[in-house]
Amino acid sequence: MSSKQKTLYIIRHGETGSNVDGRFQHNTEPLTKRGEAQAEALAARLAREHMRYPITKLITSTDDRAVQTAGAIGGAIGLAPTHSPLFVERRHPSVIRGKLTTDPGASIIHMEGRDHFHDPDFIYGDGETFSMMKARALAGITYLLALPDEHIALVTHGVFATFFVAATQRGESLTSHDLNAYQFRFDNTGFSILTHKVRTNFSETGEGWVILRLNDTAHLT
Repeated sequence: MSSKQKTLYIIRHGETGSNVDGRFQHNTEPLTKRGEAQAEALAARLAREHMRYPITKLITSTDDRAVQTAGAIGGAIGLAPTHSPLFVERRHPSVIRGKLTTDPGASIIHMEGRDHFHDPDFIYGDGETFSMMKARALAGITYLLALPDEHIALVTHGVFATFFVAATQRGESLTSHDLNAYQFRFDNTGFSILTHKVRTNFSETGEGWVILRLNDTAHLT
């Protein structure tokens, strides 16, 4: 049998002020001091346990909080992050960015989006639809699988990580209803591990993703 395996380490960015306050975030949101410490703690762990997590490629969302987190990791393990807009957080309508989730006006707009979530093409203003998120997640999977590296770290965001993991399991058939089965918790700098393996022999062919670990935050204890 011949086989080729790829291991993906999905990392959520460190804490931001909007995470603490409960705000809809701008893509320029920086880490808090605590978020910086979280990123440094994970970076130190990945460097210390490099034999266990032999990362050779580091990719990050282009949102500032992810770039900052990836910078700490890259500095510790000696890799320059590759920036990709494929892995940014779900785009909220610009009229609610920066507002508290409890703000009456912002809450109405957000809830309207949630009420129409199962309409894959419903859009409010310049927000992002389910269909857009699905297409981006699938494009991200294709991009990662095309890389020659076998151990890849991806710094991204909580909502997008949910879409991405669901897309690895459902592929093109992913529906908004499927996401109900993938409401995993992704804490700040929590990391998850997925593997993708292609097998070929006379009796077994196929490929697929396996979830090995979700939301590991041992470096924060």
